[in-house]
Amino acid sequence: MEVNGYAIEPGSNLFAANLSSAELSNAPLRSAILRSASLQGATLEGATLCAADMRQAILTDASFEKAHLAGANMSSSFLYRANLTEADLRDVLLGEAELGEAVLRRADLRGADMRDAKLEGAVLTGATLEDARLEGAVYTDGTQFPIGFDPSQAGMVHA
Repeated sequence: MEVNGYAIEPGSNLFAANLSSAELSNAPLRSAILRSASLQGATLEGATLCAADMRQAILTDASFEKAHLAGANMSSSFLYRANLTEADLRDVLLGEAELGEAVLRRADLRGADMRDAKLEGAVLTGATLEDARLEGAVYTDGTQFPIGFDPSQAGMVHA
C-alpha cells in the first residue's frame, strides 16, 4: 500500500512524513516510525500501530477509532480533538501528550503512561484506566471521566 508516495507497511520509516488527511483505515503500521509525522485529520480507523514510534507526531483531528496502538510511543504528540473511541491503548506512552478535547470513549488504557498529559475537555467515559499512570496529567471541569473515577486520587492536576 502506498499513500502520498510513502510505503505503508509494518516497520515503515515515516519520520516527519506528511500524511495529513490521508485515508489509512486498517493500515498495517506495526512498529512503524512516525516520529514528528503530520497525520492531522487522517483516518486510521482499525489501523494496527502496535509498538509504533509516534513521538511528537501531529495527530490533531485524526480518527483512531478501534485502532490497535498497544505499546506505541506517543509521548509529546499532539492529539487535540483526536477520536480514539474504542482504541486499544494498552501500555501506550502518552507522557506530555496534548489530548485536549480528544475522545477516548471506551478506550482500553490499561497500563498506559499518561503522566503530565494535557486532558482538558477530553472524553474518557467508559474508558478502562486500570494501572494507568496519570500523575501530573491536567484536566478541567469539562473533562469527562468513567463513573467512579477520582482524578485527584490518581494524582491528576485540575487546571
